[in-house]
Amino acid sequence: MSALLVWTGLAAAARARPDTWRISGPAFLALYGLLIVVVLLVVRFGRNRVSGRSTAMPDARTIDACDLALLNDGERLAVAAAVAELRAVGVVEADLDDPSSVSVVGLPSRRLDPLETAVAQQLRDDPRSTLSDIVGAPGPSFALAGIRDRLVAEGLLPTDEERHRMRRQAGWVIGLIALGVARIAAGVANQKPVGFLVIVVAALAFTMLPWSLRTAQTEHGRRLLRTAKRNRQDLKKGVAGGDPQLGLAVAIFGYTVLWSAEPGISAILGLPQASSWGGGGGCGGGCGGGCGG
Repeated sequence: MSALLVWTGLAAAARARPDTWRISGPAFLALYGLLIVVVLLVVRFGRNRVSGRSTAMPDARTIDACDLALLNDGERLAVAAAVAELRAVGVVEADLDDPSSVSVVGLPSRRLDPLETAVAQQLRDDPRSTLSDIVGAPGPSFALAGIRDRLVAEGLLPTDEERHRMRRQAGWVIGLIALGVARIAAGVANQKPVGFLVIVVAALAFTMLPWSLRTAQTEHGRRLLRTAKRNRQDLKKGVAGGDPQLGLAVAIFGYTVLWSAEPGISAILGLPQASSWGGGGGCGGGCGGGCGG
């Protein structure tokens, strides 16, 4: 009973104070929401204008698996796709006599590309190489640089200058977050509830800001990846170790595909495993409310 009286008294005192910055909490939250929409559109337009070089986009059906993997998730996935390709053509397999080693066996059923050749040589020299070892080795590193240069030339990856210009668009989001933080601080000093605004600003910091800083692909690159994923959903599950589509499946859908098809090789290479993020719940009655008024 006494706690209820205290809470009621504090709420009455907060209502008696003038609005922070002479703008009520709900009015500020509405204006802030409008600003979020405007900044989102401005940043999206700016990023697309920077990364939308007028080059002919390659056909998603013909792009090499290793190229697609590097475009999708960088050098490590490109190497994993190369290993998958080598497994599919019968060049590598898990060593049955030594479960910590990969065996390089036989001749390929087709001509290998430079990255596949370099990865096969690295595994031949050091059968216990991990993914990090292969990426850092001179041969694969040189081949990966060649793939990256080719993707930049094709307009699928941004140049250094484009990356810099894309990251500058994040300044709009940083300014928006700074405004929210300033309002929160002012609201706290004015003894006004700020719970809702804290949630909104935190959401901006953890979602919109990372998106505005991301420079992984150009607009053409993102479009090609979306097309590849949409058209090859059949590769997401059920790709065996000897399947000629294994490398492409890894390139599009990631390490989980190789773990499913070749757990022994995946363990030797130290490939990342998909994490299952659980959790739930909610604020319950303890979140409180408030718009930073």
